[in-house]
Amino acid sequence: MNFNKFSQVRSLAAVFALVILGAGCPDVQDVIEQVGGEPEVKVKDLVITGISAKALDLALSMEVDNPLPAEINLAGMDYDLQLAGSKMAGGESKDPMQIKAMDKSVLKVPFSLSYKDVQNVYDAAKGKDEIPYQVKGTVKLATPAGDLPIPYDVKGNLPVVRPPTIKGVSADVKKFDLSGASMDMKVKLYNPNSFDLDINKLDYKVTLEGKDFTRSSGKGQSVSSKSEGELVVPMDMDFSGLTTWAAALVTKGKASYDLEYNATYKMFGWDVNQKETSKGNLKI
Repeated sequence: MNFNKFSQVRSLAAVFALVILGAGCPDVQDVIEQVGGEPEVKVKDLVITGISAKALDLALSMEVDNPLPAEINLAGMDYDLQLAGSKMAGGESKDPMQIKAMDKSVLKVPFSLSYKDVQNVYDAAKGKDEIPYQVKGTVKLATPAGDLPIPYDVKGNLPVVRPPTIKGVSADVKKFDLSGASMDMKVKLYNPNSFDLDINKLDYKVTLEGKDFTRSSGKGQSVSSKSEGELVVPMDMDFSGLTTWAAALVTKGKASYDLEYNATYKMFGWDVNQKETSKGNLKI
């Protein structure tokens, strides 16, 4: 056994000895301090991960530093989230997590807020680009000496982010014959934010008259702040494997559609996802 391993085992044995003989040292924090120092919890950031007409998704990232020579487990944590002084979420998480001995681990806690409630906070902010937030609570760590509660309280500013709005879908036919068609699928998207919208990835599926029409992907597009942009994805259709209704819809020039829109934006260095559905008439 090398010296470092022997030292860890000796320290771990000291923990259990202090717990067993702990009449003179009953406090968990005192035991932890004598062995190797108290674990630390640091809130790293609060980021937006998703946006839609129904919800705003956030993720709280916390770093747990374990200086002890023994693995510890997350026993649970509670949280309270406020935006601009208004309570938006609160509760308790008991997702299991193991923190290795003398190591650091990152704990991520997701929140999903009603966008209607968030919009009321945005409106009260009267055009500001950021709103203050506060997240506080207690992280409970299960150590060899017992559960150790560690409070946290962090404040900061969260960018005001509103969901882009789908204004319509159309298609420009480039080629059409008995073998198939080449066309550009176009999605008109309004960006209500005060910053340009950079689209890293775009997937969508279009259903016409209740039947699958096409699905496509695109990337590397941008929509300017507070303006309407047109997302264009080239598409080829092979009629040989399709029924006659597909060709009829193309020749007729219009049809009712259902759009499943799934985009990933780059906002403030974060990847933010938007999933929406839209209905209307597709014009070709």
